Amino acid sequence: MSSLLAKTISLFFLLFGLFSLTTHASTCNYMPGSKPAEVFVPLPNKIEVSPTLPVGSIIKKAYGSNARGNHKGFIICPSEQIKHQWRNSHQYAILPLSDAIYPTNLKGVGLKIIYRAGNLQSYIAPCNEQPAGKIFCGETLYKIELQLIKTAEQIETGYISQQQLTAATIGDLPIANFNLANTQITVPKLSCFINNNALEINLGRLKTAVFDGMYSTAGKKAFYLELNCSHTSTVEMKMDGDTLPSSDDKILALNKYNAAQGIGLQILYENNPIKFNHWFILKRVPDTKSIPLFFHAQYIQVAEQVTPGLANALVTYHIKYH
Repeated sequence: MSSLLAKTISLFFLLFGLFSLTTHASTCNYMPGSKPAEVFVPLPNKIEVSPTLPVGSIIKKAYGSNARGNHKGFIICPSEQIKHQWRNSHQYAILPLSDAIYPTNLKGVGLKIIYRAGNLQSYIAPCNEQPAGKIFCGETLYKIELQLIKTAEQIETGYISQQQLTAATIGDLPIANFNLANTQITVPKLSCFINNNALEINLGRLKTAVFDGMYSTAGKKAFYLELNCSHTSTVEMKMDGDTLPSSDDKILALNKYNAAQGIGLQILYENNPIKFNHWFILKRVPDTKSIPLFFHAQYIQVAEQVTPGLANALVTYHIKYH
């Protein structure tokens, strides 16, 4: 019985203490004509996010600030031991320099709030006194940094909804409410294409005598494809064709009609023979720029004897980008 009574008394005093703290904080009041400032963090109305932006990157950052510099009484409190603090009724962290990233209503887009205290101290000095209490003018600068962060490879487009982010307060009374206005997130369509039409690469007429043994080469000819991408992209290419057996897919077979014997065709990229029917990575293409992709074509001896004839081959290329 006594054990139950002791627990009841302890609970009573705990509730009493909490009640007293709330009552003390609520005794701060606005001065006549005063009200909290509404600050909208100035993000652009429309933000375009590159589809190749890495996850974890900052999409956009902006700063919101408020200063009351007229030394006019704003809030009156019973004591000068009243804290400045950040407060919000949402899920956002209120710790300075927090690394927490919080979701928005758009998948793949998060936000981070960094609290910049400026001259903000734990306690502030009143600017005036009255018999009823201490008057605070609130001339301190209040500032936050808002960052939009890419949190997934694929992001949802649309509007980030308008909402209150946080509030700077004296005691429990807001001095400035920081808000996020409607901001539209768009993702442009990524596209890459080759500017060239079908190419015919003429390696010229060669004598069989120019080949001097197995895997000797001749007739080397440069050509290029002009690649254009709408955004910075990593591009891969595949060249399809009929390859010779035991060539590791690096030598094309010639068209069979009246074909020369004992030779095949190679294509080189950055001085290395490509593997036909396999994807290989090209250069990383800068944003909205055309770049030439340089290749070479050459004949290669693949048998002990070379006999004359036509030496034609057909290659079809494909590209993919991300």
